[in-house]
Amino acid sequence: VACPNILFPYVRETISDVVTRAGFPPVILNPMNFETLYQQRKQDSPEKTETTH
Repeated sequence: VACPNILFPYVRETISDVVTRAGFPPVILNPMNFETLYQQRKQDSPEKTETTH
């Protein structure tokens, strides 16, 4: 879960830069906290996460 939190800001910047350089309107991706998202999904459906492991 830590890896996406580290990489996502760089991916956002790269995507925005490439799209802008290509002449398209800017694409702005909202920041995401993958750890919080993971914890929420884990809490919302504990029976699903237990059966998939």
